[in-house]
Amino acid sequence: MVIMDIGTFSSFDRGLFFVFLGAGILAIVSGVLVYRNESQDIAKRPVFREMLGGIDVFFTGRYLNQTGKRWRLPYVVSVVTLISLGSYFGMKY
Repeated sequence: MVIMDIGTFSSFDRGLFFVFLGAGILAIVSGVLVYRNESQDIAKRPVFREMLGGIDVFFTGRYLNQTGKRWRLPYVVSVVTLISLGSYFGMKY
């Protein structure tokens, strides 16, 4: 396992690293808010819920109440940011 030393990063990489940390925090907070605000319609379809395993928010906001729908976009954007910056740092370092 390689531990990255942030002191060796260029200023651009250091900025991206802080964006990565912010996206991680946003993903946790918005993920909790999205999954806590699922509507009761999904509870009536347990097989559907088990098949998708919680990734249904990436495809549809149909089973979310109004608060869940509001936090869906920040959740999706932060997860995509984490994946792309994680792959960037993985290839570079």
